[in-house]
Amino acid sequence: AAQREDWITFGKLLNQAHDSLAKLYEVSCPELDAACQAAIESPHCLGARMMGGGFGGCAIALCNGDPAALAQYIAPRFTELTNGNVATIFTAFPGPGAQLLSSDASTWTPVYDIAFYQDNI
Repeated sequence: AAQREDWITFGKLLNQAHDSLAKLYEVSCPELDAACQAAIESPHCLGARMMGGGFGGCAIALCNGDPAALAQYIAPRFTELTNGNVATIFTAFPGPGAQLLSSDASTWTPVYDIAFYQDNI
């Protein structure tokens, strides 16, 4: 779906993946479920799922418009769903991913920073 740029289908797949991880593998937690629920309820979201190994951590949401509007919707809804917890929200944009630039290890440079843009919400 992503290769075809079919973002509606891709969003549905994100939702299905989260449901599978939460219900079949039981590796989610109430906070991750709330984060995904808050995102999915927003008119600015096409889909959401937990990321990483589960049992806490983070979720990702596919935005269909203004990322700030999505974040502004998620933050209070997450707090409501979790009885007072506060979400930390980052806006990130897709990039080319990891790639080998040279097979000559003597030219490798360690990377110490990850490029994220954080809204002050």
